[in-house]
Amino acid sequence: MGVGSQLLAILRAPAALLGLRANALRWLMIYLLAATLLLTVVGALIVLNQQSLRQTLLAYLLPQNWLFAGDRLIGYMFAQQSKTVLINAAASGTLVMISLLLFPIKERLSATYERENELLAGDHHEFPLWFQGLEEVKLALLYATAFMTIFWIGYHPHPTRKLAAAVLSYAFLFFSFAVDFIAPVLQRRRLHYSRIIKCILKHPLACFGFGALFAAPSVLAGLYLKAHPELSLFAGILALFSANVLGIICAAVAGTWLGAQLYPAALQTNKPHPLTRALISVFVALLLVANCYVFGSLGVALHRKSQILKCDYSVDLSTLRVEWPSKSKGGGFLALVGKTVDTLLSGTLNLRVSTMLTIKNPTEFDVELEQNRVEIHHDDQLIGTTRLSTIRVPAGQTISTALALSLQLNPRFIVKGRRLLTDRWRVTLYLRIAPNFDFPIYLVKPGSAER
Repeated sequence: MGVGSQLLAILRAPAALLGLRANALRWLMIYLLAATLLLTVVGALIVLNQQSLRQTLLAYLLPQNWLFAGDRLIGYMFAQQSKTVLINAAASGTLVMISLLLFPIKERLSATYERENELLAGDHHEFPLWFQGLEEVKLALLYATAFMTIFWIGYHPHPTRKLAAAVLSYAFLFFSFAVDFIAPVLQRRRLHYSRIIKCILKHPLACFGFGALFAAPSVLAGLYLKAHPELSLFAGILALFSANVLGIICAAVAGTWLGAQLYPAALQTNKPHPLTRALISVFVALLLVANCYVFGSLGVALHRKSQILKCDYSVDLSTLRVEWPSKSKGGGFLALVGKTVDTLLSGTLNLRVSTMLTIKNPTEFDVELEQNRVEIHHDDQLIGTTRLSTIRVPAGQTISTALALSLQLNPRFIVKGRRLLTDRWRVTLYLRIAPNFDFPIYLVKPGSAER
C-alpha cells in the first residue's frame, strides 16, 4: 500500500462499524460487557481499597510513626515522571489486560465480522487457543519491556529526556492499538506476530494513524485529567477506563477491516530471518531482564532501608568527646596556646567531636546502612557533616558505632558554653532512598528547655 492508499484506509476504517451484522453485533456487545465488567471490577478494587492497600504496603515498609514518609517517597517518585507517560502507560496497561483476558472474545468478534462482510476469500485455519494465548503473553512482555524502558528514559529531570519519553509513550500506545487489533485477521491465516509486526512497520502511516485514531479517546481523557488535577480518583478512573473501552471496542471491528486490506501486503512480506528474530528476541529479553533487575534492586533497597526506619536509634551524649587542636611537636603548652590564638584570630576553631550511636534492630530482617550522611545543627546553624561507614545490623540485635566528625566553628559560638551540650542539638541521618533523594531520620531533636 502506498502513502495515498494508507491514508485512505485510515479514513475509511471507522466506517467499518456500519458493516456490523446481527452475529457480529452480538459478539461486539459481549466484548463490550466483558471489558466493562473487567474494568469495573479493577476500578472498584482500586477506588474502594486504595487506602487499605496503600496502608498495608506502607505498614510493611515503614513503622507506624513513619507512614507519612511513604507518601513523601511515592510522591517524589511519581513527580519525577511526566504525567503523559503515566497516563499512556495506564491506557496501554488497560489494553494489555483486556487483550490477555478477553482475547477469545475478541477473536470471535473479528472472525464473525470478517465472515459476515466477506472481507477475505477462502477458508482460514486458526492457531490453537493455547498458542494464541502464548502469543498474547509474548506481546504483553514486549509492552511491559517498552514502557519500563520509557519510564527510565523519562525519570531523568532533563527536559529533552522528558520530551523523548512522552513522544515514545504516545508512539508505543498507537503501535499497541494497531498491532493488537489488526493482527487477528492475519493470524487466522497462520501469520505469526513477528511477520505481522514487520508488515505493519512497513506501512507506518496506516499503523500509527490507525493507532492514533482509536487511541484518541484515551489520549483526550488523559489530557482532560492533566488539566483537572482536582478530580477524584473515582472520576479519573471512570473517565480513563470509559474512554479506553470506547476506543478498544471500535478498534476491534475497524482493525479487522484494515487487517484485511493489509493481507496482500502481509503475504508479500517475507518472514524475518531466523538470525534476525533470534537477535531481536535476545535483545528484548536482555532489556526485560535488565529492567526487572533495576526495579527489583530498587525494591530490595527500599525493603532494606524501610527496615532501617523501624530500627531504634540513640546517641549517648555521655560519651561525647571533644578534641582540641593537637600540640605541636616540641612546642609544649606555649605552642598550643599560640596555635589556639592564631585559630581564634583566623575566625575559625577546628574541633573533632565523637560520640557513640546505638542502633537496635527489632525486625526479623537484617538491615544495612549504606549511602548516608549525618548533619549536626545547633538551633538553626549547621555545625558539621559526616557519614557513617557501611553498617550491618543483624535481625533482633543491637550494635554501637562511633560517630565522629570534624567541625569548623565560629569562636563566638563557644560563648554558648554548657548550652551546647543540652537542648538545642539536632542530629539528622539522611539515607539515600532513591536517586537524588535523601530521607531524613532524626536521631536527636531539639528539646523544650528555655534558652
